[in-house]
Amino acid sequence: MTMDRFAPAEAMLKAGRFQEAVEFIEAQLTTDPHAPLLLYRNFGNLLVRREAYEQAERWTGVAVKRFPRDFDLWNLRGVALRRLKRHREALKALDHAAKINPKSEMVLQNKGNIYNDLRDSAALPIFIKLARITPTSAEINRSLGRAYWFAGDLDKAEMRFNLASKLKPNFTDAWLDLSAVISEARGPSEAMVVLDRAIASNPEDSKLVEARALALRRSGKLREAEQHLMELLAKNPDAGWVHYQLAGVVSDYDRPRANIHFERAVQLEPENVTYRVALAESLGRSRYGDEAAHIEAGYRTLIDVADRLPDDAGTLKVAYELMGRVADYDSVDRLGDFKSRGRTWAEAGRHTAFLIHLAGVTTDADRDELVEQHRIWGRKAEAAAARRPISRGGPRTPNGKIRLGFMSSDLRAHPVAYFAFPLFEHYDRNRFEVYCY
Repeated sequence: MTMDRFAPAEAMLKAGRFQEAVEFIEAQLTTDPHAPLLLYRNFGNLLVRREAYEQAERWTGVAVKRFPRDFDLWNLRGVALRRLKRHREALKALDHAAKINPKSEMVLQNKGNIYNDLRDSAALPIFIKLARITPTSAEINRSLGRAYWFAGDLDKAEMRFNLASKLKPNFTDAWLDLSAVISEARGPSEAMVVLDRAIASNPEDSKLVEARALALRRSGKLREAEQHLMELLAKNPDAGWVHYQLAGVVSDYDRPRANIHFERAVQLEPENVTYRVALAESLGRSRYGDEAAHIEAGYRTLIDVADRLPDDAGTLKVAYELMGRVADYDSVDRLGDFKSRGRTWAEAGRHTAFLIHLAGVTTDADRDELVEQHRIWGRKAEAAAARRPISRGGPRTPNGKIRLGFMSSDLRAHPVAYFAFPLFEHYDRNRFEVYCY
């Protein structure tokens, strides 16, 4: 068969009928895989650019069997596998590409990206080398910053993120990384300053506006964050991210309202797995009305996207809890073994997950492993505490009283309020001065 058989696909692409063109090319290659190298290259590039990673993985797999010495095909395959989170296979594909072209900076960068995905220190020497070769690349400096961040060197990470944002002021990801690493090192209030600078440079960037709302929330300024998001919602009533962030802010003190906004976010962006996980978690924590019905609804929300759940610690915790509460133990077993689950939570600082994890201990080896998981979390907690040592407060007020501060409105729906507020009437006024802020 000649190349003429692919001509209709080119016409489809020019007309913007991408999916139709892909289906046509796939049908032709399935009927007869004998096609020139250039077609496989172009088809693989097209699929990767359009984020059709599963199809890209399939057809680059076919292509490298036909053209095992082609650098571009192996590199494309590595990129597709990385996007599918099949990191070890991606590294093997990129190793093939590196053997064909050992001096390729592209392959080196792609491997470094995978190591950063894995938070593997092997990324550091790769991006140090690439930063020496191209010191003015914002993308390389950002990747080097992430490598330093994951290695625990927050000062060098901050320096690289700063440089990346200066080299490319509209580089949203660099600004977000910079604010995140500063938040980790010095707290969310400091991160707010960075985000204000970023928004001043990019006032229309919704990701930065969303990050600012999240920083307000993490700073404990929930009412300020709520007001900010309500103003944004009035201007953008169909913005899913605004509903999602607003739900997260009010969930601590108005769970029914939070669920309304989480549900609206899912309605607006039904393919957004992050929104579905957040709704499922909130429903699982809902104690008003029919609690059992909320748990069932949360489980159904989650199970509908079970094959697309990200493998981060937070999602794993939500899925483990909900699946366990409805006794879907088969699904629980598919979330990984005892060791992998626990270490994922330990590395991410999710120590509260160990409460439910305890039920998974079935052997002496599991018990020892659980102790080690607590140690992993403990070492990370100690390192975080060392980065932010406790500073002693200033002198007492002129009257010599000890001041006790509470967040007023945000405490009202919290369980501690039932104990704290009655005590306000009985504290020793000669020694303490209670105030709300």
